[in-house]
Amino acid sequence: MKNPHLERKRELHEGQFGCRKRRSCVDAVTILMNLRQKTWMKRKVVGVLFIDVQSAFNNVNKTFLGKHMEALGLEIGLIR
Repeated sequence: MKNPHLERKRELHEGQFGCRKRRSCVDAVTILMNLRQKTWMKRKVVGVLFIDVQSAFNNVNKTFLGKHMEALGLEIGLIR
């Protein structure tokens, strides 16, 4: 698990599946399909938005980010 500190503090959104134990791609699709089915049974419309942010923060000031993460109480190993 890559985020033990965040998992312990329950800082991750329930919808976060990447890099989390027992939260695979298959789990995400299963939840999505279940929600779709329940919504369709109510004769409502379902919308989904997928965003890939893998390279979204390449230009962030790492010093500023590190200090901010430290101020939030994150473990130094996670910040590194």
